[in-house]
Amino acid sequence: SPTTPPTTPSGANCTCQAECTADYDPHVFTFDGEEYTIDGDAGSEITLYEIQGKNVTAVLQENNYIGMIKYGGDVVGDVAFCEYNSTSLPITDLNSPSPITSQLLDISVQCADAPRNCGQDGQPECFKILNVDVAKTFDFVQNDEPLFQHPNFVTIEEGFLGASGKCFYNMRDHMLE
Repeated sequence: SPTTPPTTPSGANCTCQAECTADYDPHVFTFDGEEYTIDGDAGSEITLYEIQGKNVTAVLQENNYIGMIKYGGDVVGDVAFCEYNSTSLPITDLNSPSPITSQLLDISVQCADAPRNCGQDGQPECFKILNVDVAKTFDFVQNDEPLFQHPNFVTIEEGFLGASGKCFYNMRDHMLE
């Protein structure tokens, strides 16, 4: 009788983690390490990461810098309150379908001065902007399903958890809708 090829042992507990950042005018470094720039008008709201109907959005201010970060419509960071320097919001209440056992979404917002070299001799005045770091971690029990046999953060996030947004590198997705 034919023998079946060996498979990855099931039942192992695994953790996947990746980070996406949007900084300065905003340069986005995606979960899978790609980099590109987003352009938009002041007031444009860009979805960086969306899962289970909740999203992390960046609202652009003048000069294409980020002025506000929201999660599920609630403000996480605002340039108007930059004296607080940085803020972090850990989200742990995401629904985790088997074989996923837990998820953590950590949104970290930092205040910065722009443009580069501002305030120095002959350089423009500084203004406040926000940079954001979106870190996502999930734990799962390895099984025989193709997605979980050779785990890849992006394919599990997009293909199994249904996540989307500019933190995933997708050429057709770069222009603002």
